[in-house]
Amino acid sequence: MPNSAHLTLPIDSLRPLVEQKLPERHLIVQSDTGTGKSTRLPVWAMKLGRVLVIEPRRVACTSLAGFVAETLDCRVGETAGYAIKFDHCFSEASRIVFATPGVVLRWFSENKLADFDVVMIDEFHERRAETDLLAALLKKVDKHRLIITSATLDSDILAHYFDADVLKADAVGYGVTISHHAESQRMPSGKYIETRVKPLVELALDRGGDVLVFLPGKKEINQCQSALKELGAEVIPLHASVSDSDRHRALHQSENQRIVLATNVAETSLTIPGIVTVIDTGMERRTHQRNGRTALALHAISKASAKQRAGRAGRIAAGFCERLYGEHAPLEAFTPPELEREDLTETMLASACCGYALTSLDFLAPLPEKSLKAAQNRLLEMKAIDDTGIATEHGKLLYPLPIDSLFAHLISGMAVKAHKEAMVDLAAILQTPMTVWKRRGGEIELDEFRQWNPNLCDAVTSIAVLRGEAPLELLTIDELALMKPESCRLQSGKQWHSRNGKLPAGTSVRVSLEMLCM
Repeated sequence: MPNSAHLTLPIDSLRPLVEQKLPERHLIVQSDTGTGKSTRLPVWAMKLGRVLVIEPRRVACTSLAGFVAETLDCRVGETAGYAIKFDHCFSEASRIVFATPGVVLRWFSENKLADFDVVMIDEFHERRAETDLLAALLKKVDKHRLIITSATLDSDILAHYFDADVLKADAVGYGVTISHHAESQRMPSGKYIETRVKPLVELALDRGGDVLVFLPGKKEINQCQSALKELGAEVIPLHASVSDSDRHRALHQSENQRIVLATNVAETSLTIPGIVTVIDTGMERRTHQRNGRTALALHAISKASAKQRAGRAGRIAAGFCERLYGEHAPLEAFTPPELEREDLTETMLASACCGYALTSLDFLAPLPEKSLKAAQNRLLEMKAIDDTGIATEHGKLLYPLPIDSLFAHLISGMAVKAHKEAMVDLAAILQTPMTVWKRRGGEIELDEFRQWNPNLCDAVTSIAVLRGEAPLELLTIDELALMKPESCRLQSGKQWHSRNGKLPAGTSVRVSLEMLCM
């Protein structure tokens, strides 16, 4: 990718206004993806001091830090750096730091982000729970100059909420021809995705240019990768856990035609060069509440997301978007905010550890009363918050751990060291959304597996897999997926032992066990 410092981007026309207004006012910058807001705005804001950029995705954090470092002619970690879960590359001398919302919330709980002068919340339209909470906390503290970027949200509503001025930049495009490959009102479906995608990819390759395929997750990416490898183009996966090599291949053009298979990480945060055709399955993995807990499942995307995906084509020449659903499919207008569809336990504990009861904060939209009450009751029973909604010492112990508070509470209830260590390992596996291991099929394998694990207990198998003690001849283990629980286990165990946490008197682990079993 050419050095973006030497390219003219649509956002550049706003530079005089940004530099004029930012010293006095918060700013809402509304523009389409690919206009350069994520890389230009932090550099312009450096005149006011140290800049923190909150990016909703880890891949975007590390990649954008690299792009900005390149424009500033420095290495990542010097003037520009990043901080994500289990990894960081910046110093006290770094003037721009890209960080994920979870990391920023923990920094806020320590010193209310006193190390930064300007805070930029990028891609605010994604309405992540942690991002919405940070916006409410920053409003409450009112110590930073704010830049909020959004591609789809109503700018007037945002301007009123943040008491900010609105600036807009339009992307230069070549037009996108949209085609639908289903009956008029047929909704997106997750069935036989690789079979339906393949002929459209062949059509796109004949058309010329690179192809971007939006898929709901790693499972579907792997399936399509196998189905498309015979087509003679580079097939590149792009999701949260890809290798640095694959990420670099996805974000930089090649002499060969490329097929980039991406989750919605490519929908907003990252611009993939060279794309002529977008193939949109219309599906994503999204959280929702099930039996009082947050679960991840397949959902149809919203109309706003569909527009964002189509906009990834037509940047370098006339583009094409092939949709695997009907032209009049009844999609939602916008994806519901996470705070409206998720369990609020983690959000309430995070707010409490930052020094504020969740109910005392001003959000863009009211939080669901039922979810608020359920989270409050759960945390009170765990003795993680007090009656005023502020974190107790036990709550402050649970919050910094890189696992859900319910799991952390279970660990604290284990009286024996060996049980604590086993619970840390099990929690690390359960926290991982990907499938880490599968038992091989067949009656003979089942009999042998039962000899090793008489009760066929998944918890026993998961702990053994993480400890390297499982029978490899009876299991299929995803080594890439295993890296995440290994990191989680290492960090959780290290932090837990340094705090030596125990349950407060009169507390049990019943509430966590009940939630875990739902």
